[in-house]
Amino acid sequence: MSRPAPSGAAVPGSVRSAFARPAVLRTEVLSGLVVALALIPEAIAFSIIAGSTRGSGSSPRSRWP
Repeated sequence: MSRPAPSGAAVPGSVRSAFARPAVLRTEVLSGLVVALALIPEAIAFSIIAGSTRGSGSSPRSRWP
């Protein structure tokens, strides 16, 4: 059984360890942006293929006429 890390130490794989090293933080942020920018057009394409309307899935007040 492993011992818990001291309160000031960064646990490997945690958010605190990413903030502790700027190179890792930069890599994590860049990968998150790439995934986000890739998923938006994919979601739009799938909704067009499915034939859903522009207001589908949003709140009832924002439906298109």
